[in-house]
Amino acid sequence: QIGFITYDDSVHYYSMKAGLSHAQMMVVADLKELFVPAPDDLLVNLRESRDVVEDFLDNLPTMFAKSQCPAACLGPAL
Repeated sequence: QIGFITYDDSVHYYSMKAGLSHAQMMVVADLKELFVPAPDDLLVNLRESRDVVEDFLDNLPTMFAKSQCPAACLGPAL
């Protein structure tokens, strides 16, 4: 199984269920009480969701390319 998170000043989780045309981002901005949204959708079987995962990875370099966020929340993301 595979799953992805990204972060800047908030943590972004991705639903990559088989059958989706694109990954669905879920943003958690409350870092003091960080929670995992939709835990059943965050880890997927790579064989079943390969198209969604590949689309996500293809788009990842441009998703936050224009972000002006000076802060990062690596600690809470981990």
